Amino acid sequence: MVFTLTFTQEYLLLIFVSATGIIQLAASYGQIRGLLIVQNIYISAILGILLVIAPLLAFFWSGGRNIPDTNGGIPGALQFVLFLSGISLAISFTYAVTSISQSHRFSAPTVDTPKGLESLRNTTFAKAIFKNICTLWK
Repeated sequence: MVFTLTFTQEYLLLIFVSATGIIQLAASYGQIRGLLIVQNIYISAILGILLVIAPLLAFFWSGGRNIPDTNGGIPGALQFVLFLSGISLAISFTYAVTSISQSHRFSAPTVDTPKGLESLRNTTFAKAIFKNICTLWK
């Protein structure tokens, strides 16, 4: 069975994979280890570059993508929704994968864990959310 993607699905996949790559690049540059899929900063940076470049090449190399929405292209409003969906999926995917794969890391509770995004330098997203919610409810 051959599985082919529609133009809209290809666009969503392009945004999802590219946004995941950008997140990995930003996390490796900022040394935010709680968001790194691969714990080595240099490998994460290379992975991020590949995740940005590869889908762009695949998307634009496969043929003409300058299609008006009247001829089967993606209308502007749908393109906006797909873009936001792709970015949201990439952020959710990164949070889920890093929280599950690094659940054994950062297990020692630290007393002075920073609040907000800064806490992702030393812990995973799930642990940071739990820690920050617990401090709010005290």
